[in-house]
Amino acid sequence: MTRHVVTPLLLLLALAGCASTSDTGTTTTPANRPSVTMPPNLPPLVTRPPPAGPMPFFSEGTHVVGADIEPGTYRTQGPSTDDGLCYWARLKDTTGDPDALITNGGGRGPDTVTVKDTDGAIRTSGCLPWAKTG
Repeated sequence: MTRHVVTPLLLLLALAGCASTSDTGTTTTPANRPSVTMPPNLPPLVTRPPPAGPMPFFSEGTHVVGADIEPGTYRTQGPSTDDGLCYWARLKDTTGDPDALITNGGGRGPDTVTVKDTDGAIRTSGCLPWAKTG
């Protein structure tokens, strides 16, 4: 069996034969291939960062109140898996200390939790995304 190896130089030479640029800056192609011309003055591609500040929704994880999410009432449609549980905990802070727990809850169906402006964070796991309702 014969193996054919294409080196980067050969690949560049092959591609160079497919199209060429004239001194005027226009691209020409062989007769059997259509020419593509870019419209002039296209604006640059802009990637927008996510909005700054708290979001009116959240998903699994620990979220700091006031920085990551806004205080308010949030609702989820329930567990993210058919046989799972949706768990949430309102916390004084994100230290992980058991004394940081304010209250918690969860279950197998839709659920609602009210995050207060005095809460430090909320932790959730196994839930579909939470959306602010009020």
